[in-house]
Amino acid sequence: MTAAACPRPLPALLLGLALPPLGLQYVGANVLGYLCLPLLLVVGLLALLWPNVGLPALIALSIVGGLGSALLASRARLAGDRPRNRAGNLLVTALVFAVVAWAGVRVLVLDVLRVPSVAMAPAVQSGSLLFADVRPRTRAWLAELWPALKKPALAPKPGELWLFDSGRDGMWLKRVIGVPGDRLEVARGRVRLNGVQLDSADDKTPEHFERLGGERYRILLTGGPLDHQTIERQLTDDEFWMMGDNRANSMDSRQLGPIRRDALVGRVVGVLNF
Repeated sequence: MTAAACPRPLPALLLGLALPPLGLQYVGANVLGYLCLPLLLVVGLLALLWPNVGLPALIALSIVGGLGSALLASRARLAGDRPRNRAGNLLVTALVFAVVAWAGVRVLVLDVLRVPSVAMAPAVQSGSLLFADVRPRTRAWLAELWPALKKPALAPKPGELWLFDSGRDGMWLKRVIGVPGDRLEVARGRVRLNGVQLDSADDKTPEHFERLGGERYRILLTGGPLDHQTIERQLTDDEFWMMGDNRANSMDSRQLGPIRRDALVGRVVGVLNF
């Protein structure tokens, strides 16, 4: 085997900066590489959930991994050491990292769900796929397991789509209409928020448009008994008013009442309609 098989400092540095376990595997520090893998996954998760704490830790880990790998590569070249089964260890480490990272992101960070109803039509059709940022749910779970961590102070904005725990049959998808401190009047599915009517169409048109928080979206008002409800409500500090865009066929805050902050699961960041 020629000297070219010895680890080189520059590739070791680049691999270590990108993924510290790979840098260590490249220079033949296999045990350190495998031990570093779960550490990287945990620190990466913290960077996604609490960026102010996890991101500096992730950067520090990458710098240490890169410089350490480059130093070990320089020593290996001087000594003429040539790592055994380097390609195999690199492949195993990369595959394990990819699978575990994908599963962690899928469960703890970005959930994908299929919409089972027409309650949010026409914006979100039945059968559509939702991509939801569920980090608030994960932070709440971790805060319960480790009280030193603070639960997130969620601040959903009017017009956004959010998932929340319905307390009945799992998570529901609705649009945020009112936030803490708002006063609402709901009549025949139409909303007056803090004295301002959200839509401007007349009752003869089945499709209305609302403007809320920079969002313009269609709502459906006819076709069901829920059109005839009249509600007035002042929201308290931890209450949110959530409604479906299909006002005539949506179970929402008109039946459940305001949704409390701790019932919120995550914000919808993408919708794929079929």
